[in-house]
Amino acid sequence: MQDTIAFASDYVAEKVTAKHKTSILDTLHTELELSLTDGISNPYLGSCFKQMAHQILQNGGSFEVCSLDDSRTCLQTFPQEKEIFRFSTIDEIKDGKYYRLANQKFPTIDAILAPKVLFQMTIATKHPIEMVGLKRLYDKLLKTEDIQFFFVVPAQLYDGFQKQKFITTDDDPLRIPVWIKNHVKQYVLKIDLS
Repeated sequence: MQDTIAFASDYVAEKVTAKHKTSILDTLHTELELSLTDGISNPYLGSCFKQMAHQILQNGGSFEVCSLDDSRTCLQTFPQEKEIFRFSTIDEIKDGKYYRLANQKFPTIDAILAPKVLFQMTIATKHPIEMVGLKRLYDKLLKTEDIQFFFVVPAQLYDGFQKQKFITTDDDPLRIPVWIKNHVKQYVLKIDLS
């Protein structure tokens, strides 16, 4: 079982991460090596990485991505977001804007760019996709085109990151809805923290 560490709020997380960024980056590099060799991940550093990744993605730009379905690589460009949007309920999400979670209780994703881009930040090599969150987001997603599910990882994990499995509460792969099997495509997106 893995412990979960969460900041009291995004404001606290942003301030702690900004103040201790150099120390966090040094520790993150060391911990990533442990994660790669032993499969152990540090929840505190995972939370800090998530904050940094949000800031980097919201600044926009081009990012190296690799399809976890066919190993093709390309550059993916995201626009700069001048305003920070957060959602507590699915109804708050509007198309074309980068939304972060208003709380840490939502399964499956850390951010969404509706109607076709989902983000999950992680410093773990294994991070299964919980279908309960995808089902909750169903009304905000495309129905007939591909949905891009990006695992946002530090550069050290990028090359070795593999396709993740979809899980239900009882980890039964037979219950994967057709729209998820056919339209949710997995990618890994590299964040260079150096």
